[in-house]
Amino acid sequence: MIYFAWFSLICFFMGSFLKLLKINSMPLHLRAELYPVAHDPKHSYGGSYMEEANYVQEVKSGLKHIWINDVIEILKEVLFLARVREYNIYGLWLPSLFLHWGLYFLFGWIFLSVFSVFWPFYFLIQLSSIFGIVAGIFGVLGSFILILKRLFLQELRIYTTPLDFFNLFLLLFMFLATLSTFLFNANHDILMYLGSVISFRPVNVSNFVLVQFFLFQLFLFYFPFSKFMHAPIKYWTWHAIMWDDALTMKGNKQDLTLQEQLKYKQYWAAPHAIPGVSWAEVATNLKVEERGNNNGNKKTTL
Repeated sequence: MIYFAWFSLICFFMGSFLKLLKINSMPLHLRAELYPVAHDPKHSYGGSYMEEANYVQEVKSGLKHIWINDVIEILKEVLFLARVREYNIYGLWLPSLFLHWGLYFLFGWIFLSVFSVFWPFYFLIQLSSIFGIVAGIFGVLGSFILILKRLFLQELRIYTTPLDFFNLFLLLFMFLATLSTFLFNANHDILMYLGSVISFRPVNVSNFVLVQFFLFQLFLFYFPFSKFMHAPIKYWTWHAIMWDDALTMKGNKQDLTLQEQLKYKQYWAAPHAIPGVSWAEVATNLKVEERGNNNGNKKTTL
């Protein structure tokens, strides 16, 4: 368990870092520019700096963005799942909120417990226990209700995959194990276990604690390779897709990136595309006829 603890921790950080590095190096995404863009000065009514006739000159002279709006929007989503609440068609917002806050409190409990190993103050230990209990209650409620909804709501069940159920059940069992360590008075072994991991000295602890930390370490190991990565990836979803309204001008970094990416070859066929040609050729091809088949219909030509 001690070696698995360190292995899972290394996989969590290294796997997440490599995944985010890969995403950051991917080709420029098709920018959605979904208004209102948070940092735009005209954000209040869904406007854009491009409304102004001289917006190009404003960009060249240094357009002022209200970056604090970005932070506020991100916090609203992270803390309150604002968009889930706005589009709460199937009643997923409240259980999803419980589940996310269960995870927040779970990581808070682990951090406070680690600090308590080094500084075993009574207040710190009691606070970590409160975090652990709240994490267990919120996490169990959230994951259990979401499982029920995906089982019994036809609209959700038809596109819920076995992997989605695996993720939810993993979270449910992890939170149940967390709650069990307190219900069965095994929480006094938590600091002993964490101390053994830090010092590489095995100790005998309650089975409840072993199960809880095994599931938590499994979650850490699994995180970079799962849908749970949607949390850190949202940074790119917002800044590189939804809110990227930067003006592309001749010779700037974005323009040079686009010029390189237009040289990429595309290999799928459609009435407006020919396999093997570059994206620039596809975009500038004005004589594409409807692709035919082997029955003598018209063939696509440049």
